[in-house]
Amino acid sequence: MRRWRLVGIVTLLVLISGNSALQAQVQVPTRRKLPVIQRAAVPGVPAIASFTPTSARFGEQTEIIVTGTNLDRVTAVHVGTEPQATLLAATPTILRIRKAATSNGGPILVWFKSATDSSPQTVRSTASFVVILPPPVISTVSPKPNASGGVVDVAGEYLYYASRAEVGGKEVQIWMRAPGAAMGGTAPLDILTIVLPSGLTAGHSYDVKVTSSGGTATKPGAWTQP
Repeated sequence: MRRWRLVGIVTLLVLISGNSALQAQVQVPTRRKLPVIQRAAVPGVPAIASFTPTSARFGEQTEIIVTGTNLDRVTAVHVGTEPQATLLAATPTILRIRKAATSNGGPILVWFKSATDSSPQTVRSTASFVVILPPPVISTVSPKPNASGGVVDVAGEYLYYASRAEVGGKEVQIWMRAPGAAMGGTAPLDILTIVLPSGLTAGHSYDVKVTSSGGTATKPGAWTQP
């Protein structure tokens, strides 16, 4: 009788007797169970379900209640594009924020930090917060200083968020915007810089019209073509 042992793998027993066949018996050891590694749960991404109220007048610092999930991970909030809202309180299901007086409205945008990425990320509401603007007011129309011909400044109130401008009934390009005091700027009035349309007749006066979500302002004969 001869025995060979492969330690740690199998035990092989070989029996040889006369003309008998070679017989082998292999014993496979029981596998050892590996410990299960428990991974920490990744905190969920914030989600906005609703908010109330859904609108406010321009210039009001309105408090807004936002409901959803994982809202306690929020680090900053915007109502529309600018400026940043004040974060008053945060729980997993409720945010209390105060809209800036000069906010132009739009989706509620929340900033948070991911558990796997240190850079801030954003989530926005599907609905938009509506800011009710006062009607625009046109005070003056004049050539823009230090600019080439065909570019003029329209000064007035609540022009900063204008969506459309016209000269002589033709829509024109809004080139630049500068907020006045009512819109949170330092100048007394908003300045809307527009590009005049081609084909204007020298010496002829044209109406200037500005439209925003708050309404439309028209100043008859506001621009006289040089």
